[in-house]
Amino acid sequence: MTDGPQYPSYPGDPQQPGQTPPPQQGGYPQQPGPQQPGSYPQGYGQQPYQPAPPPQGYGYPAHPYAGWWSRVGATLLDSLLSFLVAFVPFVIGLVILFATAETTTNLDGTETIDDAGNPLGWILMVLAAILSIAFTIWNSIVRMGRTGQSLGKKWVGIKAVRENDGQPLGVGMSFLRYIMYTIFVNACFLDVLWPLWDARKRTWHDMVVSSVVVRA
Repeated sequence: MTDGPQYPSYPGDPQQPGQTPPPQQGGYPQQPGPQQPGSYPQGYGQQPYQPAPPPQGYGYPAHPYAGWWSRVGATLLDSLLSFLVAFVPFVIGLVILFATAETTTNLDGTETIDDAGNPLGWILMVLAAILSIAFTIWNSIVRMGRTGQSLGKKWVGIKAVRENDGQPLGVGMSFLRYIMYTIFVNACFLDVLWPLWDARKRTWHDMVVSSVVVRA
């Protein structure tokens, strides 16, 4: 007589003396218990997941900041191109005006212009001004906003980009940058000199739109 309830036994029951333990299901070892988050079962050759490091700020050392002389050189080249676009029609218009103007010589030797000349001359001079403005808008705002480079910046190997991700500013921000440049340069020449001692070689108009000028 034994204490407690009795249960029926079955063949292969490991609790019965003289019996062998039943084979494991499918012939495979028993699967391990739940794993800790971020870990993998042993034997699969996989490493724990490790998050990628955060991206570094755009600028040095990924792209060195552009020097002051290269920025000045690009600005001078852009100004020269704008002048050359307007030069030919302006000169032609001026020649037509002088050639067709009628003057009267006074008794004291001075001359008075009686006729301003052919209207074509005035039209060409106005066209020259329009061409200069249109070129500046395309080169220094649209082109630079989309690619980061005006023609002058492309020739000296620099570009203006967003400080946080290194992408072009876009036309809208490029327009604001150009307006700020025009205001600051006419108000105080220090805007042009500021990159000489700024750690990121920025001007004031760079700071307004969060841009930096780097080597392309």
